[in-house]
Amino acid sequence: MSRAKKPEIGCAELNTINRYIDNQRAYIAKMKAQPLHGFTNAQGEPASWRDIAITFTDNDSKTINILFCNQHRKTKNIGTCFTDEDRLAPETHDILFSYALDVIKKTTTIRNKNTLITSARLFLCLLDENVATASIEKIQRAIDSMTYSALLTSFIGWLHLNEMLPKSCQPYINTSMKSARNKSGDEALEAEQSKLPAEKALLALGAIFYDVIPSYQDGDKENIHAWQPLTSSTRKQRDSFCCTMAALGMASPNRIGAEQALLTVQRIQRHTQVVDGQEKTVHYLNWRGSKGYKDNQNHINAEMVESLERALHFTILATEPARALARFYRQPNRPLKEVLGEFTPSEENMALLRPSMNQSTNLLHLGLLLGFFDGSDKCVRVTPDTKGATPVSITNPRFIKPIAQLEAFDM
Repeated sequence: MSRAKKPEIGCAELNTINRYIDNQRAYIAKMKAQPLHGFTNAQGEPASWRDIAITFTDNDSKTINILFCNQHRKTKNIGTCFTDEDRLAPETHDILFSYALDVIKKTTTIRNKNTLITSARLFLCLLDENVATASIEKIQRAIDSMTYSALLTSFIGWLHLNEMLPKSCQPYINTSMKSARNKSGDEALEAEQSKLPAEKALLALGAIFYDVIPSYQDGDKENIHAWQPLTSSTRKQRDSFCCTMAALGMASPNRIGAEQALLTVQRIQRHTQVVDGQEKTVHYLNWRGSKGYKDNQNHINAEMVESLERALHFTILATEPARALARFYRQPNRPLKEVLGEFTPSEENMALLRPSMNQSTNLLHLGLLLGFFDGSDKCVRVTPDTKGATPVSITNPRFIKPIAQLEAFDM
């Protein structure tokens, strides 16, 4: 006589008898009963629990963008047009939404809140299962596959606190952070010094910097004759840009992460005052404020003043033709002297064109003045019927005309 098989318990039945699932549903229901004050969706309308992307604005008008999407897309932000394929599983979505609402109440920075929520979302995406039904092994695998998991302790602790996960489920989370916090004085100093570049690297960088952006001749900051071929409009400035960015990074390390590439055109500024009977000079740059904040004056290291001053001067000269071109595109009918700004065309190009500085110009004449055609015959191809056209080929008829001689009807 064969032994009767015991009936298997399905996933649906498991969920009904899992008290942690019940606790999740009860907590989510409580959170859904609260109004979503300060939350809007990507369209700027009041947010709902169905939205995949929302924005929270606090009393100080600071905002935080929160996403409730899976890993379906490589790049995702508040403006992404999400579809149902991008949705998390309903229970996972609601758990993350509830956690986000609690995180927002915390007394911490907007950036930290965003990182806490993002860390929880990534973990839930990697887990791809309700955390209350997942095995400790699967939870641990999801955590181990994260590059940065230290902030996940907040989410796991939140699950334990609200009894959405058994307290016996204690996965290992590496919380060691390479920072100077909670270290002794010697350890903190060693940690900070480990971030400094090696001496050999600094020497190599200095040699490259000197070759790419030579020193002023005889220390005269107005004598930039040696720079003229180096700041030519046709010369690639990748090396000089990298040297300038490196100098800025060493002069003001706390700005290297974001604002450095947005620095406005300027030279080093100085402020001198008397301190304890002695004159003290502070060097600084004006950094653009973000999101409506005022610009701020940030000090730079005195040891980098000379090099940074030279790098900024060089970069301003090298990029002025591009700024002149941008001014032209923005308002083509403005007088030529306003378009050129601080840029001085070469004597050769000025002699070829002899432009009126108080009248507007055209794109090709501007390109000639800015030096974009230097090193060429400074001619362009035209139609055979163009006045003054010169044939340059018999077998394949082509006609050219000097740029300086182009007239309005030729273009």
